[in-house]
Amino acid sequence: MQNRGRGIIVFTLVLILLTSAGLAAADDLISRARDEFYRENYEIAEQLWLKLLEREGQNWEINFFLGMINLRKNNLDKAANYMEQAYRRTDDDYYTLTNYARILYRKNEYEAAQNILDQIPVEKQDFNEQYYNLSGLLALAENNPEKAEQYFKQAADLNPENYYVLNNLGLAQIRRGSYEEARDNLKKAVAQQPKEAYIYNNLGISYENLGQLEQAKENYQKALEIDPEHHRAEMNLNRVLSQINEQ
Repeated sequence: MQNRGRGIIVFTLVLILLTSAGLAAADDLISRARDEFYRENYEIAEQLWLKLLEREGQNWEINFFLGMINLRKNNLDKAANYMEQAYRRTDDDYYTLTNYARILYRKNEYEAAQNILDQIPVEKQDFNEQYYNLSGLLALAENNPEKAEQYFKQAADLNPENYYVLNNLGLAQIRRGSYEEARDNLKKAVAQQPKEAYIYNNLGISYENLGQLEQAKENYQKALEIDPEHHRAEMNLNRVLSQINEQ
């Protein structure tokens, strides 16, 4: 009986060790998958998260990261499917709600995106700038630049270093006809991120509407230097050159 008791104890200890080893291995894989995502190695990260999905089954974190990876890769249908699964498992997480709404916005599903944003409680809306930035984008999609401008200003107050927000604020002000304010915010955006063609294009639009054609030309040219396939900047540049030649 004594030997049998010792056998049970040994078996139990082995089982505990194996379980602990399995948990440690899973934790290590999760850590690697997170690290690869934050390093922007999305292909590697996706394979690791898919391996975890196969091993662990459905949970919030796996679906959330797979949704984010596919969002970054512009695979919007897959991103929406994964993020919906994450949302079903944790429907009050700020990051899940804002990123799910972002994916739906990118898919032009504006009403669905707004419905998700509306689930963020008031006390969480100031968590960071993303709630207000997305609300502004949805207001622009509704052709309401005045409402959009107010949302983007709230977003910029929360994070004045976010060049996406400053660009969106400038775009709303262009749509509203406030070209000087748009120029000032777009100059801030381009100072923060001088490698995005669309910001130079928008800055060129603000200058053009202020009648400052040489500055408009310079910004359209800069947009095309960064992205020679930026067809709107090319069209805008041709229009401004035509106006300059007519002077």
